Amino acid sequence: MRAEASVAVRITDEGMIPVPREFRQVLGLKPAQVVRLHQADDILVVRRLSPHELGEQIVALLKQALAGARWEDIVALRAGDEDWR
Repeated sequence: MRAEASVAVRITDEGMIPVPREFRQVLGLKPAQVVRLHQADDILVVRRLSPHELGEQIVALLKQALAGARWEDIVALRAGDEDWR
């Protein structure tokens, strides 16, 4: 695939935009991967997150998941989770 490639795709009723296999392969995109969307005028840019941005996303998700949890709650969850060990 050349450096600048273009393809027309149809947005689904759910608002999803399919990314053709060739684009995913060239860009190294994997299923369920988080990407950043950026809008500039009438252009939509999709790009992979840097390792730093991905780390920030993980921390934000952990903060959201643990909001209001006490340390004792977290320790109790760990103790009951066989996969943790």
